[in-house]
Amino acid sequence: MADKKIKVEAEVTTKKNVFSGIGKGFGITICIFLGIIFLFVGCVALFSYSLDRPQQVVPPVVVEEVNKTDTIQEVKQTEPKKPKLEIISHNDKTERAYLYITGEVKNNGNTIAKSVKVTAKFYKDGNFIDRDYTYVDESDIPAGQIDTFEIMWQKQDYDRYELLVS
Repeated sequence: MADKKIKVEAEVTTKKNVFSGIGKGFGITICIFLGIIFLFVGCVALFSYSLDRPQQVVPPVVVEEVNKTDTIQEVKQTEPKKPKLEIISHNDKTERAYLYITGEVKNNGNTIAKSVKVTAKFYKDGNFIDRDYTYVDESDIPAGQIDTFEIMWQKQDYDRYELLVS
């Protein structure tokens, strides 16, 4: 038999050719980037969920008496004392198309009154028609002190107004 030589050509692919120059670090970088995006989207969803929920207001608890044994047997719950506010004077005047109501509020309570609001309700023929409000000049009134207010209302046809303080 004659020896025949057969020529075989083959292409060998190496790992280096498969990755085409993309190193192992690229995959890790993509994973970290996707993880950061997932974390950010989760935080945004949680934050927006907490904004949509109505907040529950729990009245503060003031502890007055506690039995001084090893176990607490009775705790009395009372409402915190609210400042006693009073409008002690007020005047009104009309200038152009506005009614200006000025006055004084006194804090007759024993605690500071915070964010004191004065509301004016306007009536025509016994029917409520409008309201406007303002805060006293300093916003807070210490116990026993007086502060001033001014409401500027775009005048309409009205019979009377009523002032409320809170």
